[in-house]
Amino acid sequence: MATRLIQVVPVLAVLLLIVVLLQQLMPGDPARIVAGPRASAEQVAQVRRDLGLDQPLLMQFSTYVTNLASGDLGRSNRTGIPIAAIVGDRAGATAWLLTGGLIVSTALAAPAALLMALRRDRPPRGFVSDHSRSSSTARLSGSA
Repeated sequence: MATRLIQVVPVLAVLLLIVVLLQQLMPGDPARIVAGPRASAEQVAQVRRDLGLDQPLLMQFSTYVTNLASGDLGRSNRTGIPIAAIVGDRAGATAWLLTGGLIVSTALAAPAALLMALRRDRPPRGFVSDHSRSSSTARLSGSA
């Protein structure tokens, strides 16, 4: 278990670095977008300073990781509400969707598995058996 947790660290670091690099590759100026289309050059420069976009890339990455580690996900550009609050507000709906999907998938899979178990001595016929046979073959061949 500890080795798996240790393996997560470099993967997470690479993913965070990719996020920061993708922000750099996005077309347009994020400071201009946040400041608005009618903002003056001074206002855009101020937004750039406020967001840390005038810092070197390594410093931006460091700030990003530090903020994430402290639970600061930033603020919405449209509403100004903290992103953590927005995610928290929607966590309940996400949990209900997850629970509903789990119930539906179990309700569909359990009878299909029972049917396949009862018919194990007969040749497979139909969608369920064809699908399970093809996914089993794919797993055995290593292509899944």
